[in-house]
Amino acid sequence: MAFICSVWAIRTLFTREGKSLFTPLFFVLIFVAGSIVLDMHNISQYNLLNLKQKLFPEKPLLLNYEIQEWKSDFTRYRSYTFSHPRPKITLKPTDGGKYFILEDIDQLNAILRALKLPEVTHGTPELATITGSTLDVTKFQWKDYPLGTLTVIRDLCRDRQALTSYHCLSRIIIAY
Repeated sequence: MAFICSVWAIRTLFTREGKSLFTPLFFVLIFVAGSIVLDMHNISQYNLLNLKQKLFPEKPLLLNYEIQEWKSDFTRYRSYTFSHPRPKITLKPTDGGKYFILEDIDQLNAILRALKLPEVTHGTPELATITGSTLDVTKFQWKDYPLGTLTVIRDLCRDRQALTSYHCLSRIIIAY
C-alpha cells in the first residue's frame, strides 16, 4: 500500500496533474506511521473482537435490581430481581413460533458481567420445550453454569414513550 501511495506521489510530482503534492504525501505518511505502530505491537494477539472492544469499549450497564437469598432442604438460592427499566434481551422464535430460543448470549453476558457473575457459553431454548410444562414458558436454564443451575426468567416489557414492547429479563436465579 505504501508502494502504491509512493508511486502515486512520484507520478503526481512529475506529471503535475494534481495541484497539490500534499494529498499523496499525507497518505504515504499515514500509512508509514500505521506500519510503524503495528510493527511495535504484537499483532498476533489481536483479533477483530479484541480490536472492536479496544476501539469501542463497552458502556457500563446500569441495572436496577435487588438480591434475595434463601434455602430449601438441600439447595441454596440467590435471586436477582430487576425493576424498571428491565434489561433488554433478544430472542429468536422456534420454528413453530410457540417458544423462544435465547441464541444471542452477548446481551445476557453483559448483564451477568454487570452483576459480577460468570458468563454463559452457549444459548438455550425455553425450558418449556424440554419439560413440556406451560409453567416453564418464560424460563431459560443452564445446568452447566459454573456456580450451579442458572435460571433466567423473561418478561414482556413496554416502553411507554416509544410505544414499543420488547423482551426483557425479570429475574435471574442461581441454585447452588
